Amino acid sequence: MTTIDEINKILANTKNKIIAGKKTTEIMVVIQSEDIDDKIISELKNIPEIKSIYLFDGERRKLVYGSPVIYDKIGRFKFQISPDSPEEISADDQPKYDRIKKLADVKIGDEVLVLYCGVGIIPIYLSTLAKKVTGIDPNPIAIRDAKDNARINKINNCQFICTDPNNIAMEQFSNYIVITCNKLPKKLIKTINTTKLKSVIYT
Repeated sequence: MTTIDEINKILANTKNKIIAGKKTTEIMVVIQSEDIDDKIISELKNIPEIKSIYLFDGERRKLVYGSPVIYDKIGRFKFQISPDSPEEISADDQPKYDRIKKLADVKIGDEVLVLYCGVGIIPIYLSTLAKKVTGIDPNPIAIRDAKDNARINKINNCQFICTDPNNIAMEQFSNYIVITCNKLPKKLIKTINTTKLKSVIYT
C-alpha cells in the first residue's frame, strides 16, 4: 500500500484534497469538513510524509497540523506549495522547462519578460543565465508565491509584477526575450509585433 492509499483509507468518508511533492515526498492534506474526528487527525499525524493538515469549512481554511506550505523541486530549484497555489508544481514537468530553456536560448546579459508567469517557475528556471527576468501575472496569489519562491532559491535578478499583461507598455521591454504560456489577445499580439523584441516564444 502506498502512502497516498493509506491516507485515502483513513479519509474514506470525507471530501479531501491531497497535494504531494514528488521529489521531496512531502504531503499536504486539505479536509473539507467543519469538524473532524481527532482520531483521524492523530492517524494522519503518524504518517511521516504528511507535513501539513488543513480543515476547510467551505469558507475558511484552518491549519491544524504542521507547516502552512510544503515543497517540491524542479531541477535544482525548490518551490513552495500552499493550498491556494494557482499552479500545480510537479517534478514531472522538468522536461517541459528544460525545453523552454533551450528554446529561449538565453545568453549571459540577456533580459527576459515572462507573461503569465504563474508562481515564477520559468523566470527562476532562466535566472541563472539572464541578466534580469521580469515576470508578470494578474493573479496576486501567483505573484506572492513567485516572490517567495525567488527568496527561497536566493534569486536576486527576478522581479515580479501583479498586473494584466494587456495593460503593460511593451516598449519598455524592447530587446527582451518574451515568453508567454497563455493564449494572447489580438491587441497584445499586435503590440508585440510592433515592438522591437529579441525573440518571442509561445509555449
